[in-house]
Amino acid sequence: MNIDRVKRTSGQPTFPITLAVIKSYLGVNHSQQDDTITNMMNSALGLFERLTRRAIVESEWMLTLDSFPGGGLGWWDGVKDGARVQDQRRPIEIPNPPLISIDEVRTTDLSNTQTVFADTNYYADISDPEQPGRLILNFGAIWPVNLRYQNAIEIDFTAGWAEGTIPGEILEALKMIVAHMLMTRCVCDETGCKACGAYGMIHPRESETQTIRSVFFIDPKGIVRAMFYYPKSNGRSFK
Repeated sequence: MNIDRVKRTSGQPTFPITLAVIKSYLGVNHSQQDDTITNMMNSALGLFERLTRRAIVESEWMLTLDSFPGGGLGWWDGVKDGARVQDQRRPIEIPNPPLISIDEVRTTDLSNTQTVFADTNYYADISDPEQPGRLILNFGAIWPVNLRYQNAIEIDFTAGWAEGTIPGEILEALKMIVAHMLMTRCVCDETGCKACGAYGMIHPRESETQTIRSVFFIDPKGIVRAMFYYPKSNGRSFK
């Protein structure tokens, strides 16, 4: 079985919207929550990337594979006649679109010696930014052979949108995630969740910090007109 893993190698990316713009969107006109909002911005970016499996901000990544596509010969019963041929035509799908470039490909052989696979052997298919890019062999090139069985291939690539080119709907979604985080956060200190406790959002004998699901109806004058609670053990879908 071919196992692939991908990780960002260029460090934590910068949130693509300034703190001032986010605060204006949230209606926050003071600096007391700047650190909290900044942390939420970073969390929102990571959450969005994980859920959508996309690279939002231009970043450097490394994809690790156990084998090249078509490298497995499969299982058969009895005697197999004919040559054992590896399919060289299948491309490698590069995750976290949009792909910008493939920077380097390295392989490790059975003696654990690492070699750079020359970039004259392949090209990057970046024709559709909405889909994962592909590493495709040039005509006449072949994948290296006699590689070790695990973590044999490393592919460095750059993916994401350059500054100023991120689609507007993605930026709007990021602002909405930060707003949701700020609106639903639990204000805690060393003595526990004071705000949540004051509004009865802590389920007795279940947790001292985790809140139950609660709904408050508050009129324009700030007066709570109705409250609705249901315990942690209940699901979110009910009639």
